[in-house]
Amino acid sequence: MRGFFYLMTFLVVPWMVAPSQATDPTIPPTGPSFRVETELFEGTKVEPAARHLILFQSGVIYELRLDDQRLVTIYDPGRGRVVLVDCRNLQRVTLATDVLTTAAAQFRAAVQEEGKGEAFGLSAEVQYLAPSVEEEQERLEVHFGDMRYSTTIQAVVNPAIPTAYHDFTLLASRLNIVRKQGIPPFARLALSEAIAQRNSLPLETSLEMKQGLRKQRIRSHLLVVEQLSANDEARIAEIGRVLASCAEVSFNEFQQ
Repeated sequence: MRGFFYLMTFLVVPWMVAPSQATDPTIPPTGPSFRVETELFEGTKVEPAARHLILFQSGVIYELRLDDQRLVTIYDPGRGRVVLVDCRNLQRVTLATDVLTTAAAQFRAAVQEEGKGEAFGLSAEVQYLAPSVEEEQERLEVHFGDMRYSTTIQAVVNPAIPTAYHDFTLLASRLNIVRKQGIPPFARLALSEAIAQRNSLPLETSLEMKQGLRKQRIRSHLLVVEQLSANDEARIAEIGRVLASCAEVSFNEFQQ
C-alpha cells in the first residue's frame, strides 16, 4: 500500500537493546505441539508460489519455507525473543519481542497521526457470512481501503491450538512491520482473532487488492496436523544444530 513504507520511516526502533531473556529461564516454555503447512497461490494458478511449514513445539515456533530452506524464523515468546536464521551463510540475528511490540505500537500511532486509520485497517470489522449453496462452511471477511480478506475456517480438537496459532500470527505480523514486508497487519489480525475466538484455524483464505483498474488476488490453503511427526522432530533438531553453528550479526547485516 502506498504510504506504508513512508510511515515506517517514522519508527524509532531500539535495535541496540539486548534481547529479552525469559523471566525465569529455569521454567521451560509450554504449549501445544502441532504442524501447519500453508500453500500460497497467485491468481488462478494451480501451482503454489510458496509453501510454508510452521512447527509448534511446546511454546516455540519454527517457520520455514519448504521451497527455499535457507531462512528459518524461530519465535520463542517464552524467552522473549525471535531469532532469524540464515542456514546457508550460518548467520543469525536475535530480536527482543518487546522491541517488536514497541515497533508495532509506533507504527499504529504513526498511522493514526497521519489520519490513515481507515485506509490501513485500524477500524476494520470482521463480517460473518452464513454458508452458501456452494460452500458448506461459514465465511469470515474483513475490508479496508482497496483490500479484502476472505476466509473459511476449520475446527480442531485441541482447544489450545487456535490460541497458539493466533499468537504466532501476532508475532509474525509485528516482525513484518519491523522488516518492512507485506501490507498493514491490522485487519488481518482482527480476522485472526475472530477465527481464534471460534476455536478454529483458517482453511482457505484469499486477499484481493485493487490498484486502479487492476485486481490482484492471493490465496492460501492451510493444512493442520495436531501432532508432530518424527520427521518434524528431526527438522527441529537440525535447526537447533544449525543455530548453534551460526554467528550472531546485527539486524542490518542480516537484512543485506
